[in-house]
Amino acid sequence: MGDILATLTSAMSLLRRCRANAALTIQLFSQLFHFVNMWLFNQLVLQPGLGLCTRRWGIRLGRRLSRIEAWAEKQGLELAADCHLARILQVSSLAAIGARLLFSSRRRRCSALS
Repeated sequence: MGDILATLTSAMSLLRRCRANAALTIQLFSQLFHFVNMWLFNQLVLQPGLGLCTRRWGIRLGRRLSRIEAWAEKQGLELAADCHLARILQVSSLAAIGARLLFSSRRRRCSALS
């Protein structure tokens, strides 16, 4: 996790040092957040042998993603992070709930999904 935040910080420092246009900076980080979202989702779905679709990993993933969100907020990129990390945050929340609780209360809480 530290490597990811260090890389994002280095990219932001470089863009500020070069006085890059704010719109370009937002677009770049939007793409980076989208890539993080896509890569994590694909790891969860396409690598079932890793055992990442568990309640424990859902909680861990949520905590780790909250660190990226906190970093983005400090940089003024909270809107880009919220938009492009929303799906993987929802997946981590669903995983953190746990399958038993999710399926037992699905009709009450998630009637739109059924």
